[in-house]
Amino acid sequence: MAGLGEAASVIAVLQLTQTTLNYLYKYSRSLVGKKAQISTFIDALEDLETLLGGLEGLPGHLSTLKGLERPGGPLERCKDGLARLAKLLEPSSGNKLRSFGRDLIWPLKEKQANEILDVLEKQKSAFTCAKR
Repeated sequence: MAGLGEAASVIAVLQLTQTTLNYLYKYSRSLVGKKAQISTFIDALEDLETLLGGLEGLPGHLSTLKGLERPGGPLERCKDGLARLAKLLEPSSGNKLRSFGRDLIWPLKEKQANEILDVLEKQKSAFTCAKR
């Protein structure tokens, strides 16, 4: 049963990617005039989701998966970045006033989100290499 832990790590990051994408979709519906900015994040996470989905089928490449899963490795960095991005975008239960507040604070969140996205983008090359 070797490789189950590594596959579980990939699946966990994939699920976090999907959760964060759902938050982005909801966030984009509530922002006025910011759809283009949000679509950049959505496109990047959809690419990441595709790459991670391809890693699920690599059980024969256990050493590759272990390399991605190592402490401080690409999977851990992705998981940390996605968790931060999800927390930043997590929908608040609320009324229209909160939705209006999203428009006002998006410029502040966008800078943080871009920094997180940069980290995620850097991990994509490791995932692309792992698929080869």
